[in-house]
Amino acid sequence: MAILPFAAVFAFVVAVEIQGQGSRPVILSCGNDDTSQKGEQGFPGKRGPSGEKGLQGPAGPKGNVGQCDPTCRTEYNELMERMQRLEQIVSKTPAANCKEMLRWGRNKSGIHSIVNPRNGQRMEVYCDQTTDNGGWLVFQRRTDGSENFYRTWAEYQEKFGNLSNEFWLGLENLHALTSNGSYELRVELEDCENDRRYAKYSTFEIGSDEQQYRLRVSGYSGNAGDSLSTAHNGLRFTTFDLDHDTRSNGNCAVRAHGAWWYRSCYASNLNGEYLNCQNNSNSAASWFHFRGHQYSLKFIEMKFRPI
Repeated sequence: MAILPFAAVFAFVVAVEIQGQGSRPVILSCGNDDTSQKGEQGFPGKRGPSGEKGLQGPAGPKGNVGQCDPTCRTEYNELMERMQRLEQIVSKTPAANCKEMLRWGRNKSGIHSIVNPRNGQRMEVYCDQTTDNGGWLVFQRRTDGSENFYRTWAEYQEKFGNLSNEFWLGLENLHALTSNGSYELRVELEDCENDRRYAKYSTFEIGSDEQQYRLRVSGYSGNAGDSLSTAHNGLRFTTFDLDHDTRSNGNCAVRAHGAWWYRSCYASNLNGEYLNCQNNSNSAASWFHFRGHQYSLKFIEMKFRPI
């Protein structure tokens, strides 16, 4: 048997157990000449860290202009036509009151039409849609003395005056509008020094003709003082030609030159004489807890809304 030189290459085969891959033969070699054999390629190493982000490529071309689906366009046009017809119907349909009108989006103060529950007919009223969140139906206003408020019982039963300025809505209308549901009242007052006050009541209702339009009012809040519920709640309406006050000698409407829910006689007289801030008349359109009963207020407005 020949003996190879020390520098000669020798090789042998051993079995190597590779974890997870079973056993396979591996040729080991050593030496430094051309006869040496290379071992098999090892397993890949771990992936190196990511390199820096490359430069952004140029923007691509714009897409083609889209085309509207004819079916979708037809449905859209039909829907728009239906919406426009509905808006026209709603705009011409009177609401039950100013607060409902506000919910319909009619948020501008001014003259609007509502359905009068008295007869089911359309009636023009003035809506205050801004004060205290709006929804107020104004039923009395005094601004300049242009309207005569010293009127008969029959005249006070119906509406008179100008809705854009001084007016009275009418006792029959007031009864019809407040006889169903719950309502609150707000009274606006202003003197000639531009001091503006208000009185608000959580309960307001006007009785029927058979009840002589009895006033039901309570639950005061505000900064004008309570010159209505404490002195006039539960009283019947009085005019100079039909006396329902509690005064035994004479008619308070004649004495106060007005028409009101008088007792004997009043703490408020908002339908009295408009005397442009005079302060020495017992017939003045006045509010006792604001400027006294002899001061004729510059501005008066009474309004109500459903709760």
